[in-house]
Amino acid sequence: MSDKSEHDEESTSNVLHTMLDKISLSSDCDFYRKQQLKTKTIIKIPDWLKELEYPFLWCSQEKRSLGCEQVIERCNDRVKEMEQEEPDHSLTWFVTFLTLSMEHCILGDMETSWTYLKKVESAVEEESSKHDSFYQNYQMSIDHVVVSTKAHLLAETGEEESSQQIVQKINPIQTMTGKGKAGLFAMKSRFYHVSMYDAESITEELMRKAFTMEPDSAEWMFNLAKILRVKRRKDDPTKEIPKEEVKLMEQVVA
Repeated sequence: MSDKSEHDEESTSNVLHTMLDKISLSSDCDFYRKQQLKTKTIIKIPDWLKELEYPFLWCSQEKRSLGCEQVIERCNDRVKEMEQEEPDHSLTWFVTFLTLSMEHCILGDMETSWTYLKKVESAVEEESSKHDSFYQNYQMSIDHVVVSTKAHLLAETGEEESSQQIVQKINPIQTMTGKGKAGLFAMKSRFYHVSMYDAESITEELMRKAFTMEPDSAEWMFNLAKILRVKRRKDDPTKEIPKEEVKLMEQVVA
């Protein structure tokens, strides 16, 4: 065999081994990613934020079904839908933008994380002068979550003193009215739904708590009905619509 033929065979062999190595590595990474999603995301919550309610804490409490990039893509699609369908700053709007801020922070993209949080702060400022908006109705709940998120970002960037200072402005959960607590339950429920966490029962339980605290709220009726509809369609698409789901929708449109 000539030297050239031996060289060609060796080169071909090297290329094949390199390709196989890459395939193996890709498979390992995919397997590792799936294994990671089966566990709770490890997020360091500063001591002064552990008694508050906000996305970083919520993320650490339940198992994820999607990775950061997938959640960001899903949230961006949701933003486009809202721009066409929901001109107001709704429950889903606030939760989606706070989620985008959190996910970019987890990826280490603090600039983008702050950009999304500032959009939320601008929305809060804009909604402050309106009447009968979602923000006006649940100002205490939204302010609690937004300022807690800001405090976390400050801690992430090493500004711990500033983080601890703004926490003093947050209304403790213990001092909130039933309406304020209902808003927190609903935001947490919507957070798990928007990002498709492996927490369907928790999502329903949280929205039920919000509805129990405010049984006349059309917002919570509608969201609970949607959760029940998703659950029904997933379990058995041919199943007859339960009376509870029908009753909730009837109350919403009444």
